[in-house]
Amino acid sequence: MPSPIKIISTDFDGTLFAEFENPPVPEELQRLIAELQQQGAKWIINTGRDMSSLMEALARAGIAVEPDYLVLVEREIYTHHESQYSGLEDWNGQCNRAHAELFMRVQKDLPAIVDWRRRRNSAISG
Repeated sequence: MPSPIKIISTDFDGTLFAEFENPPVPEELQRLIAELQQQGAKWIINTGRDMSSLMEALARAGIAVEPDYLVLVEREIYTHHESQYSGLEDWNGQCNRAHAELFMRVQKDLPAIVDWRRRRNSAISG
């Protein structure tokens, strides 16, 4: 019977994955995700990590289930196909260009923002 759950979207560090626990991803949770995937649900990991960092953590965790999609560095989308992940190049390229443009626009303001933040932190902690 198909599951009414179609998407399982999880954060990674500190929610799904607890680095200093054994196992880092609870086996019962892995089993539940696998069952939902067998019923047609898609599992997505959303993380600030990049691909190599996430793959290393998943391998160290010995996780028995594979995500269907990855959202890496909070914006890049990858889809699982035939034991590997492929980026959605149009989307990822547009995101990278938009971020580069934004960073260029705010770059001139960063020294003042950093200075303001430093002054504010010292006022709070002092």
